[in-house]
Amino acid sequence: MKGWVPTAAILISGLVGLPAELLAMNHPVDGATARNQVMETDNRRIDAIRGRDPRPLFRIYADDYTLVTPTGALRSKREQLRDLISGAVR
Repeated sequence: MKGWVPTAAILISGLVGLPAELLAMNHPVDGATARNQVMETDNRRIDAIRGRDPRPLFRIYADDYTLVTPTGALRSKREQLRDLISGAVR
C-alpha cells in the first residue's frame, strides 16, 4: 500500500536505530523516504566502523542491539562498543 512504511524498514530500524521520529510521525511515510533513511543510517554505521569512531554507534545501535558473529557468538551493544573502543574488534 502506498504511503505506509514497509515492514522491512521497521524491522531494520530496530537494528540500526532509524530515528524514532520517522516512525512516530502522524502521517504516513512513503517507501522511498523510509528506504533513504535506512540507507543513510547504515552508511553512517559503516563509516563509523571503518573510521574506528564508535561514537555514532551509540545512537545508531538500539539499546537491545544484538550482533551474531560469523562464529555464532552473541554480542550486546555494550560488548560490541566496548571492544570497538578498545581496539579488540575492528
